[in-house]
Order: sequence, then C-alpha cells, then structure tokens
Amino acid sequence: MIGGAKLKDIDKALIFPGEARKRVQVTAEEIKRAAKRSVASAGVAKELIFSEKVATVLYLQGKQEKITEALIEACEAMRIEDLDIIKSLDGVADITGATFLAELGDIFNFGSYKHVIAFAGLDPAIYQSGQHEGNGGISKRGNRHLR
Repeated sequence: MIGGAKLKDIDKALIFPGEARKRVQVTAEEIKRAAKRSVASAGVAKELIFSEKVATVLYLQGKQEKITEALIEACEAMRIEDLDIIKSLDGVADITGATFLAELGDIFNFGSYKHVIAFAGLDPAIYQSGQHEGNGGISKRGNRHLR
C-alpha cells in the first residue's frame, strides 16, 4: 500500500532509467498524500498485485542497468578510441556513445560518411510531384535505434 510505503522506495520508483536519471515531476510526499486521500478500496489481493508489479519494475530496472554497464565495458575494451571520439561531442556520454557504436557496428562496412548518414535514416527526404520538388525532413528509412 502506498500510504504505508517508505518515502525512499517511492522516490526510487519515480526515477526514469537512463543516462540523465531524470525524475518524474511529482514528489514521493505528494504521492503519499494523494494515496491517503484516495477513496479506492484497499484489498489484500490488490496490494499484493501492486507490490509485485513494483518489484518487477525495480528488478527490470536493475537488469537494464547491468546490461548498460556491460555494453559500456565492451565498447571501452574493444573500441575505446571510437568511444572517446563520440564522447567528445556535446551531450554524448557513455551510454549514448556505447549504444551508437553497438548499433553502428563496424565503421569499415561503410564506404563514406554519407553511407553512415543513410544507414541512420538521417539523410534528407525529397518530395516530388508533377509541379513541385522540395526537401522535407529526414528520411527515417534507416536504423531507428541509431537515429
């Protein structure tokens, strides 16, 4: 039951997984106050189901963190120079750089930087009709995870 939960456990559940570790825009205290004002019926089965779902989410977040750490370690071991180059860009840290390298694969599979751009789906889309020809946004034809 949320009303009886510890504030630190609620805080932990409110953190988005990922590089920036962003929080939901509501505090644990606000959730606890709302739970105390709630008119929902408390039942043993509902409490058990809810607590198991929270435990599952926390378990999966832990697994995701371990997989991310393994990915970063693998990139640092095999492609440290590439990772350092990518991390030199503003806003790119370990997770983003390692994910990029994993999705890209071997850079030597591409003939030029234009092939990499097309593989990512970042090349410009061209829209044509009988009377009009113009550039649109990006094509989005490539690897959506890389994009």
